[in-house]
Amino acid sequence: MPTPSKYTMDPFNYDHTVLDVIERHSGQLASKRCLHWIGANGSVQKSLTFQDVWEQSAQIAAHLISDHKLISQETVLLVYPFGLDFIVAFLGVQRAGGVPVLVPPPNPAQLDKDLAHFNKLAQLSGSRLCLTLRSYSATLKLASGWRSIKSALSLNRSTERWTDLTWVNTDTICNNSNFSAVSVSVPSVKLDHLAFIQYTSGSTGDPKGVEVTHRNLVANLQLI
Repeated sequence: MPTPSKYTMDPFNYDHTVLDVIERHSGQLASKRCLHWIGANGSVQKSLTFQDVWEQSAQIAAHLISDHKLISQETVLLVYPFGLDFIVAFLGVQRAGGVPVLVPPPNPAQLDKDLAHFNKLAQLSGSRLCLTLRSYSATLKLASGWRSIKSALSLNRSTERWTDLTWVNTDTICNNSNFSAVSVSVPSVKLDHLAFIQYTSGSTGDPKGVEVTHRNLVANLQLI
């Protein structure tokens, strides 16, 4: 019989987080591809190995701690189009000790409709940082600029304004070969720390935040 792994997921008796498992695989299965993004035609558009995921998430974690002074259990908005970058950022925030808050990206073509909902989630979560991609943030800036012009010309009566947030483009961090995560000390992540917050749609009132701990996450994965 195979020897049980120290990371065998038992929902009733375990002492590890998902981060611990990924770290182990990044050492033992470094070159093994663990994530694939499949395009509309069914072909693989992008893949990441365990080592890729671990190193890139480390860069994000180090940047959040060193440049933005992220503290343990502080919430961070994740605003991403569909793709693998979201997963790397999600893990990066967790490794920095933070709590990812999953937020649907506002549609640049309908900001008047989406902006109020986005602002509500930002305010409810108490976040000051928002992670996204360079391409998406650039598109948002163009859309916001055009929206401001229409407002000035009285073509748009919406008064909703963006919540004051610091936007961070994580693909810029991961593509910067000069950025090192080695010298930054990351906090210890405990099982009973929050792993992420998922908000309800708010269709029947204000969105409600569902808090999921690392213990909850491990138990859920074991039962899948």
